[in-house]
Amino acid sequence: MILLTCKPSIAQIDFSPDTAVVTSFTSRTVDSLFNLSKEVDFELRLSVNPDLLPDRELFVLSLKDDKWSFLYFEFSRDDTIFTWKEHSSAKDASGLWLCIKASNALNLRSQDELRGKEGNNLQLDLLDGVTYEFKLTNKKGKRQYYYRCPNALLKKYPEVKEFKQAAYIIESFYNFMDKAKKVRC
Repeated sequence: MILLTCKPSIAQIDFSPDTAVVTSFTSRTVDSLFNLSKEVDFELRLSVNPDLLPDRELFVLSLKDDKWSFLYFEFSRDDTIFTWKEHSSAKDASGLWLCIKASNALNLRSQDELRGKEGNNLQLDLLDGVTYEFKLTNKKGKRQYYYRCPNALLKKYPEVKEFKQAAYIIESFYNFMDKAKKVRC
């Protein structure tokens, strides 16, 4: 029997930082309520932002001193009170990172950079939907990109691999949490 182990190193987690990264309302709110540490070697945040529903979610996968950690936050309503709830996971999150990394999370282009065969923007005419915002942070800087309804766009533009990659990354986060949810729209 051969046992292979993968130990991701900090040197493997490199990306080209953006010059302008905007921290979402979801991230700012969770940061202020839960005092999340900024002293990490690497962090990937996935913010799930539905247009018309208050069902916001935030996944935080981080690496510090060669140890992966994972947190999940959900915005929920209890009668008339809206609150954020924190869920941590005791599972080893290094496997989650390897799945996400294999889907090109470090270099995935943002949806607004993608073009169709005729040079057109790849969007859907929807009044509601879900925007998935990805934010990468390391010691060198930050990078941010987003996808709005990647599954629906994949059906319309099957030749665009980025929609499939984004949907896979999102599903990987939900699967790690054993959530029945899938990529919405």
